[in-house]
Amino acid sequence: MRYLRCQTTHWALRELRSGDEPQLVQYLNDPELYANTLFIPYPYTESDARDFLMLNRDLEAAHQTHFNWMITDDEDQVIGGIGLLYEHGITSHKSGFGYWLGAPFRSRGMMTEIVLTFCDLIFDQTGLTRLEAMVYTHNPASARVLEKSGFTLEGLMRHAVKKEGNYVDAWFYARLKEDAAPHFNG
Repeated sequence: MRYLRCQTTHWALRELRSGDEPQLVQYLNDPELYANTLFIPYPYTESDARDFLMLNRDLEAAHQTHFNWMITDDEDQVIGGIGLLYEHGITSHKSGFGYWLGAPFRSRGMMTEIVLTFCDLIFDQTGLTRLEAMVYTHNPASARVLEKSGFTLEGLMRHAVKKEGNYVDAWFYARLKEDAAPHFNG
């Protein structure tokens, strides 16, 4: 299976590799990321990183499709991640997706460019025609990334998830393949 990749002068999307575990632990062991994501545990340990690597390899081998990409800097060091959920099945026309960026790299506008590029890559290279994202209402920065990336707010999901015994509301966004991709201007 040929891995879908892309690269700019400042960042790249590439496959998850053995050896990425220390950077995953460094950036994912972050209470803010835990509060804003559905599947990332906290504290995030080396065991979690190894389990994620093995799960990703198993899923991709079983389904012959990509699930997760690492966002790397210009020295090929992991600084974030973006991936598909395929929660509607591997042959569905739609998939949810999620993303994260290490704390030192946030608030630079980088994530909008990455999400735009990722969507173009997925729509161009796969059969997916709809991407969906859920953003907790306490995370307006992530909602702005999606809006600047051409996603449409489709509604509010009350009590969308339960984290640590508390219900969390979320906004539900989607972008269709035929929607005109906005031009990134930083």
